[in-house]
Amino acid sequence: MSTSHSSGSSGGRTAGPWLHPVGPGGTLTPKSLLRRHKLPVAAHLHTPTAPPGLDLSRPLLLYSSYTSTKVRGVSLQPRKDGGMTPVGPSVVIPDSYTAGWFAIVTSDGHTAPFFSTVEQVASSKGTFFLTRYDVPAYTNQHDDTGRMTYQKTVVQSGHVLKLLGIFEDLNARRTNSGGRGRDVSSSVPTSDKYAQCLNYRNEVVFLSFSATGRFYTTAHKTSKSPNHVYLMAHILKNHRLPLTVRLVCGYMPRVPCNFTGVLRLEQAQKEAVILACTMTNEAQATLFEIDVSSNFALTPVKDSMFPKTPIFLKTVSYCEDEAEAWRRQIKCLVLAEATTQGGESQTPG
Repeated sequence: MSTSHSSGSSGGRTAGPWLHPVGPGGTLTPKSLLRRHKLPVAAHLHTPTAPPGLDLSRPLLLYSSYTSTKVRGVSLQPRKDGGMTPVGPSVVIPDSYTAGWFAIVTSDGHTAPFFSTVEQVASSKGTFFLTRYDVPAYTNQHDDTGRMTYQKTVVQSGHVLKLLGIFEDLNARRTNSGGRGRDVSSSVPTSDKYAQCLNYRNEVVFLSFSATGRFYTTAHKTSKSPNHVYLMAHILKNHRLPLTVRLVCGYMPRVPCNFTGVLRLEQAQKEAVILACTMTNEAQATLFEIDVSSNFALTPVKDSMFPKTPIFLKTVSYCEDEAEAWRRQIKCLVLAEATTQGGESQTPG
């Protein structure tokens, strides 16, 4: 199983003791359970050793099942001799992970360069670029009198902008030339030039040429250049694994696992999984995935009234709020268990 903790509001408490599992004869494999039961359903998980973070005396909520493509890899730590050493448990990255951008690291250590000013971005004549940090900007709009005004705003870290062209503040140029309106381009100070860009909401924003930060050229659909940064889906489409990458911008795993940001992507495969969640009265719950092909033993809760209890309803609501975003996160794998079909099923950490 791959796992991550996420917070949520606490709900009603269940009355009475937790339901205990029946004997081994009533257990089902994940695949058999899906054939016999409609999700969501509560079930007990049977395993000789309780994975960290799971209280197996309590049932779990098996919320939904789906198939997704996942990339498995391991964090790398630089050595003094220039090499890289694997550290920590393996990680899994879904191809739907869009909260981060990766740079390829070549065998000679080359990786995507970045621009340090907006002026450099504009001079590169690229079309799309990623901003690593928040950068000040302006938007334009008409006031009540129909006059064009400019408002300060911020383009947040991790956003991609489309470069449309270069905008010059002619009013500032006239002021700086003594009010005579001389049309001499060489006398225009850098701060009077702006990169005119389009954001993800199709809004025009203006970034001063003098604004600093880290700006990366993003890859187009067929790009294979190490000078670009990529979404995971683009890496899988245009590159072969194994591959070393560096997370230049994005969210790291919520569960500590010695994540260094430099990863060796080892393999990608499509997996059918069940999304499960711990049932707890606390504010935090643990979401994790169970491989449908694994040999984990599950016992559905028999009480027909249990789906109407506060703890069941609270956990379903929690999953409705958190599950979709959780599916797109980077997750840690800390323990593997053999499966009936020769694959792997990971327990949470």
